[in-house]
Amino acid sequence: MKKRIMILALASLTISMCSCTMEINLNGSSYSASTETSISDKKEEKSDKKNEVSAEKDTDKKQNTNKKDESSSKADKKEEETTTKPTEKTTENEKIESPFDESDYPSISLGTGGVEINSDIDEKSDKELISVATDLYKLACETEWSYHVGSPYKLDYSTTVEGNFGWEYSLVDDPSITTLDDVIEDYYKVFSHAYGNDLDELYIEKNGSVYALAGDRGSDIFYEGFRITEVSRKTESEIFFTVENYYDDSSDDPHIEPVVEDTFSIVKNGNSWRVGKFKLPY
Repeated sequence: MKKRIMILALASLTISMCSCTMEINLNGSSYSASTETSISDKKEEKSDKKNEVSAEKDTDKKQNTNKKDESSSKADKKEEETTTKPTEKTTENEKIESPFDESDYPSISLGTGGVEINSDIDEKSDKELISVATDLYKLACETEWSYHVGSPYKLDYSTTVEGNFGWEYSLVDDPSITTLDDVIEDYYKVFSHAYGNDLDELYIEKNGSVYALAGDRGSDIFYEGFRITEVSRKTESEIFFTVENYYDDSSDDPHIEPVVEDTFSIVKNGNSWRVGKFKLPY
Protein backbone atom coordinates (compact mmCIF):
# COMPACT_ATOMS: atom_id res chain seq x y z
CA MET A 1 0.00 0.00 0.00
CA LYS A 2 2.79 2.37 0.94
CA LYS A 3 4.51 1.47 -2.30
CA ARG A 4 1.39 2.45 -4.35
CA ILE A 5 1.15 5.71 -2.51
CA MET A 6 4.80 6.54 -3.27
CA ILE A 7 4.34 5.65 -6.95
CA LEU A 8 1.27 7.87 -7.16
CA ALA A 9 3.15 10.70 -5.47
CA LEU A 10 6.08 10.36 -7.87
CA ALA A 11 3.70 10.33 -10.83
CA SER A 12 1.98 13.46 -9.54
CA LEU A 13 5.34 15.15 -9.04
CA THR A 14 6.44 14.21 -12.56
CA ILE A 15 3.21 15.56 -14.05
CA SER A 16 3.59 18.71 -12.02
CA MET A 17 7.18 19.18 -13.22
CA CYS A 18 6.13 18.58 -16.80
CA SER A 19 3.36 21.09 -16.39
CA CYS A 20 5.83 23.58 -14.90
CA THR A 21 8.22 22.97 -17.76
CA MET A 22 5.49 23.58 -20.28
CA GLU A 23 4.48 26.70 -18.44
CA ILE A 24 8.05 27.81 -18.41
CA ASN A 25 8.39 27.00 -22.06
CA LEU A 26 5.16 28.75 -22.82
CA ASN A 27 6.15 31.68 -20.73
CA GLY A 28 9.56 31.65 -22.36
CA SER A 29 7.84 31.62 -25.73
CA SER A 30 5.53 34.34 -24.68
CA TYR A 31 8.41 36.30 -23.17
CA SER A 32 10.38 35.83 -26.34
CA ALA A 33 7.45 37.05 -28.42
CA SER A 34 6.86 39.86 -26.00
CA THR A 35 10.54 40.78 -26.07
CA GLU A 36 10.56 40.80 -29.84
CA THR A 37 7.53 43.08 -29.89
CA SER A 38 9.13 45.35 -27.33
CA ILE A 39 12.38 45.54 -29.32
CA SER A 40 10.42 46.26 -32.48
CA ASP A 41 8.46 49.00 -30.72
CA LYS A 42 11.65 50.46 -29.30
CA LYS A 43 13.23 50.47 -32.75
CA GLU A 44 10.21 52.31 -34.16
CA GLU A 45 10.23 54.71 -31.20
CA LYS A 46 13.96 55.39 -31.70
CA SER A 47 13.31 55.94 -35.39
CA ASP A 48 10.49 58.40 -34.60
CA LYS A 49 12.66 60.23 -32.09
CA LYS A 50 15.47 60.37 -34.60
CA ASN A 51 13.09 61.88 -37.15
CA GLU A 52 11.79 64.36 -34.54
CA VAL A 53 15.33 65.40 -33.60
CA SER A 54 16.17 65.77 -37.28
CA ALA A 55 13.04 67.85 -37.87
CA GLU A 56 13.84 70.00 -34.83
CA LYS A 57 17.39 70.51 -36.07
CA ASP A 58 16.06 71.56 -39.49
CA THR A 59 13.59 73.97 -37.84
CA ASP A 60 16.32 75.43 -35.60
CA LYS A 61 18.60 75.74 -38.59
CA LYS A 62 15.90 77.59 -40.55
CA GLN A 63 15.16 79.86 -37.59
CA ASN A 64 18.87 80.62 -37.16
CA THR A 65 19.12 81.34 -40.88
CA ASN A 66 16.09 83.64 -40.68
CA LYS A 67 17.55 85.38 -37.64
CA LYS A 68 20.84 85.87 -39.44
CA ASP A 69 19.02 87.27 -42.47
CA GLU A 70 16.93 89.54 -40.25
CA SER A 71 20.00 90.67 -38.33
CA SER A 72 21.83 91.28 -41.58
CA SER A 73 18.85 93.24 -42.91
CA LYS A 74 18.73 95.37 -39.75
CA ALA A 75 22.45 96.01 -39.93
CA ASP A 76 22.12 97.08 -43.57
CA LYS A 77 19.20 99.33 -42.69
CA LYS A 78 21.09 100.87 -39.77
CA GLU A 79 24.11 101.46 -41.95
CA GLU A 80 21.89 103.04 -44.60
CA GLU A 81 20.25 105.33 -42.01
CA THR A 82 23.65 106.30 -40.62
CA THR A 83 24.80 107.14 -44.11
CA THR A 84 21.77 109.22 -45.14
CA LYS A 85 20.78 110.93 -41.91
CA PRO A 86 23.42 113.69 -41.79
CA THR A 87 22.60 114.62 -45.38
CA GLU A 88 18.90 114.87 -44.57
CA LYS A 89 19.57 117.05 -41.52
CA THR A 90 21.82 119.38 -43.43
CA THR A 91 19.22 119.76 -46.18
CA GLU A 92 16.35 120.25 -43.72
CA ASN A 93 18.07 123.04 -41.85
CA GLU A 94 19.26 125.20 -44.67
CA LYS A 95 19.10 128.84 -43.56
CA ILE A 96 15.51 130.03 -43.58
CA GLU A 97 15.79 133.56 -44.84
CA SER A 98 12.30 134.26 -43.50
CA PRO A 99 9.12 132.34 -42.81
CA PHE A 100 7.43 135.34 -44.39
CA ASP A 101 5.53 135.23 -47.66
CA GLU A 102 3.93 138.56 -48.58
CA SER A 103 0.94 136.90 -50.25
CA ASP A 104 0.05 135.29 -46.89
CA TYR A 105 0.33 138.54 -44.93
CA PRO A 106 -1.41 141.32 -46.90
CA SER A 107 -1.45 143.85 -44.06
CA ILE A 108 2.23 143.65 -43.03
CA SER A 109 5.70 143.41 -44.53
CA LEU A 110 8.97 142.09 -43.13
CA GLY A 111 12.18 143.86 -44.03
CA THR A 112 15.72 143.73 -42.65
CA GLY A 113 14.63 146.07 -39.86
CA GLY A 114 11.71 143.88 -38.83
CA VAL A 115 7.94 143.85 -39.21
CA GLU A 116 6.26 146.86 -40.75
CA ILE A 117 2.51 147.51 -40.87
CA ASN A 118 1.54 148.67 -44.33
CA SER A 119 -0.60 151.63 -43.20
CA ASP A 120 -1.08 153.86 -40.15
CA ILE A 121 -2.47 151.66 -37.41
CA ASP A 122 -3.95 154.60 -35.49
CA GLU A 123 -6.43 155.17 -38.29
CA LYS A 124 -7.58 151.56 -38.52
CA SER A 125 -10.97 150.29 -37.42
CA ASP A 126 -11.25 147.26 -35.11
CA LYS A 127 -11.98 145.09 -38.14
CA GLU A 128 -8.77 146.29 -39.83
CA LEU A 129 -6.81 145.85 -36.60
CA ILE A 130 -8.02 142.24 -36.37
CA SER A 131 -6.77 141.70 -39.93
CA VAL A 132 -3.32 143.04 -38.94
CA ALA A 133 -3.32 140.96 -35.75
CA THR A 134 -4.22 137.83 -37.74
CA ASP A 135 -1.17 138.28 -39.97
CA LEU A 136 1.09 138.97 -36.99
CA TYR A 137 -0.25 135.95 -35.10
CA LYS A 138 0.51 133.66 -38.07
CA LEU A 139 4.00 135.11 -38.37
CA ALA A 140 4.55 134.75 -34.61
CA CYS A 141 3.62 131.06 -34.76
CA GLU A 142 6.02 130.37 -37.62
CA THR A 143 8.87 132.38 -36.09
CA GLU A 144 8.51 130.90 -32.59
CA TRP A 145 8.40 127.40 -34.06
CA SER A 146 11.52 127.98 -36.16
CA TYR A 147 13.58 129.14 -33.14
CA HIS A 148 12.33 126.61 -30.62
CA VAL A 149 11.92 123.48 -32.74
CA GLY A 150 14.92 122.95 -34.99
CA SER A 151 16.59 126.20 -36.00
CA PRO A 152 16.08 128.97 -38.57
CA TYR A 153 19.79 128.64 -39.40
CA LYS A 154 21.86 126.03 -41.18
CA LEU A 155 23.53 123.77 -38.61
CA ASP A 156 26.73 121.75 -38.72
CA TYR A 157 25.79 118.57 -36.82
CA SER A 158 29.35 117.22 -36.96
CA THR A 159 30.61 120.06 -34.76
CA THR A 160 29.04 120.01 -31.32
CA VAL A 161 29.59 121.16 -27.76
CA GLU A 162 28.01 120.10 -24.49
CA GLY A 163 25.79 122.59 -22.74
CA ASN A 164 23.75 122.55 -19.55
CA PHE A 165 22.46 119.19 -18.31
CA GLY A 166 24.75 117.43 -20.80
CA TRP A 167 22.64 118.56 -23.77
CA GLU A 168 24.34 118.59 -27.16
CA TYR A 169 24.41 121.82 -29.17
CA SER A 170 25.33 121.98 -32.88
CA LEU A 171 27.32 124.72 -34.59
CA VAL A 172 25.33 127.47 -36.33
CA ASP A 173 26.91 127.49 -39.79
CA ASP A 174 26.01 131.04 -40.80
CA PRO A 175 28.59 133.83 -41.22
CA SER A 176 26.08 136.47 -40.05
CA ILE A 177 25.64 134.73 -36.67
CA THR A 178 28.77 134.99 -34.54
CA THR A 179 27.28 135.88 -31.14
CA LEU A 180 24.12 135.13 -29.17
CA ASP A 181 23.17 138.79 -29.61
CA ASP A 182 22.93 138.21 -33.39
CA VAL A 183 20.32 135.49 -32.78
CA ILE A 184 18.38 137.70 -30.37
CA GLU A 185 18.46 140.61 -32.82
CA ASP A 186 16.89 138.41 -35.53
CA TYR A 187 14.24 137.20 -33.10
CA TYR A 188 13.25 140.73 -32.13
CA LYS A 189 12.51 141.61 -35.73
CA VAL A 190 9.16 139.93 -35.06
CA PHE A 191 8.81 139.95 -31.25
CA SER A 192 8.90 142.80 -28.72
CA HIS A 193 11.66 143.28 -26.14
CA ALA A 194 8.87 143.99 -23.63
CA TYR A 195 8.15 140.29 -23.17
CA GLY A 196 11.71 138.94 -23.12
CA ASN A 197 12.87 135.60 -24.55
CA ASP A 198 14.31 132.24 -23.54
CA LEU A 199 16.86 131.98 -26.36
CA ASP A 200 19.80 131.58 -23.98
CA GLU A 201 18.42 128.10 -23.21
CA LEU A 202 18.33 127.16 -26.90
CA TYR A 203 21.52 128.87 -28.15
CA ILE A 204 24.91 129.17 -26.49
CA GLU A 205 28.06 131.06 -27.34
CA LYS A 206 31.29 129.07 -27.10
CA ASN A 207 34.78 129.13 -28.65
CA GLY A 208 33.89 132.26 -30.62
CA SER A 209 30.87 130.59 -32.28
CA VAL A 210 27.16 130.08 -31.67
CA TYR A 211 25.62 126.64 -31.12
CA ALA A 212 21.95 125.64 -31.24
CA LEU A 213 20.14 122.98 -29.23
CA ALA A 214 17.79 122.23 -32.15
CA GLY A 215 15.52 119.97 -30.12
CA ASP A 216 13.01 118.52 -32.58
CA ARG A 217 9.48 117.66 -31.53
CA GLY A 218 6.17 117.09 -33.25
CA SER A 219 3.41 119.68 -33.22
CA ASP A 220 0.03 119.17 -31.58
CA ILE A 221 -1.72 116.88 -34.10
CA PHE A 222 -5.14 118.02 -32.86
CA TYR A 223 -4.54 121.70 -33.63
CA GLU A 224 -6.77 122.96 -36.45
CA GLY A 225 -6.32 126.73 -36.56
CA PHE A 226 -7.17 130.03 -34.91
CA ARG A 227 -9.30 133.14 -35.18
CA ILE A 228 -8.81 136.61 -33.74
CA THR A 229 -12.29 137.45 -32.50
CA GLU A 230 -12.05 140.96 -31.05
CA VAL A 231 -9.97 143.89 -29.91
CA SER A 232 -10.20 143.50 -26.13
CA ARG A 233 -8.41 146.71 -25.05
CA LYS A 234 -5.90 149.37 -26.10
CA THR A 235 -3.18 151.42 -24.42
CA GLU A 236 -0.88 154.01 -25.91
CA SER A 237 1.76 151.40 -26.69
CA GLU A 238 -0.11 148.08 -26.86
CA ILE A 239 -3.25 146.58 -28.40
CA PHE A 240 -4.75 143.40 -26.95
CA PHE A 241 -6.84 140.87 -28.83
CA THR A 242 -8.83 137.77 -27.97
CA VAL A 243 -7.74 134.74 -29.96
CA GLU A 244 -9.53 131.41 -30.19
CA ASN A 245 -7.45 128.31 -30.97
CA TYR A 246 -9.34 125.31 -32.34
CA TYR A 247 -8.60 121.64 -31.70
CA ASP A 248 -10.06 118.41 -33.05
CA ASP A 249 -12.02 116.84 -30.18
CA SER A 250 -13.39 113.88 -32.19
CA SER A 251 -11.12 111.47 -30.31
CA ASP A 252 -12.02 109.96 -26.93
CA ASP A 253 -9.40 112.04 -25.11
CA PRO A 254 -11.28 113.94 -22.36
CA HIS A 255 -8.42 116.45 -21.97
CA ILE A 256 -8.88 117.99 -25.41
CA GLU A 257 -10.91 121.20 -25.43
CA PRO A 258 -12.31 122.12 -28.85
CA VAL A 259 -11.80 125.85 -28.27
CA VAL A 260 -9.07 127.42 -26.12
CA GLU A 261 -9.28 131.17 -25.65
CA ASP A 262 -6.10 133.20 -25.17
CA THR A 263 -4.83 136.78 -25.19
CA PHE A 264 -2.57 138.11 -27.95
CA SER A 265 -1.05 141.58 -28.17
CA ILE A 266 1.03 143.78 -30.42
CA VAL A 267 3.43 146.33 -28.95
CA LYS A 268 4.50 149.67 -30.39
CA ASN A 269 8.17 149.65 -31.36
CA GLY A 270 9.23 153.13 -32.49
CA ASN A 271 7.24 153.75 -35.64
CA SER A 272 6.33 150.11 -36.04
CA TRP A 273 4.82 147.23 -34.05
CA ARG A 274 6.03 143.89 -32.73
CA VAL A 275 4.37 140.77 -31.34
CA GLY A 276 3.88 141.13 -27.57
CA LYS A 277 1.93 138.66 -25.43
CA PHE A 278 1.92 135.37 -27.27
CA LYS A 279 1.87 131.62 -26.66
CA LEU A 280 2.53 129.04 -29.35
CA PRO A 281 -0.76 127.10 -29.61
CA TYR A 282 0.68 123.82 -30.92
